[in-house]
Amino acid sequence: MGTNTITWNSKRQQTVALSTCEAEYMALSHTVCEGIWTRKLLKELGFPQPTTPIHEDNQGCIALVKNPVQHHRTKHIDVKHHFIREQVEQGTFKVIYCPTHEMKADILTKGIAAPQFKQLRDLLNLRERKGI
Repeated sequence: MGTNTITWNSKRQQTVALSTCEAEYMALSHTVCEGIWTRKLLKELGFPQPTTPIHEDNQGCIALVKNPVQHHRTKHIDVKHHFIREQVEQGTFKVIYCPTHEMKADILTKGIAAPQFKQLRDLLNLRERKGI
């Protein structure tokens, strides 16, 4: 909340993706589901939310969200994943490009080099514990 992470999730996808773009699109679908739940919780606590930004580093995935035309390359993707478009059109969520080197989630999902780890740790407002 504010500049701090309040929830995150990492799990193996239950469906097979044929490309990185599809994998990102499916992960984005799960992110929107989590975002809907979090928005409802915050509203109940008295913190109604404006449009929720979602940062994405795959430009193909962003194009897929923004383009309402069904492409022949995406017709096999399960329909449940396409509700992302509805949420973006309604203004509930906005998908924003984030360069890969600034993707905060990478610290939680990938093995990364120490300099990038420290940079992302600082972006998440996490502090190094001394004496451990």
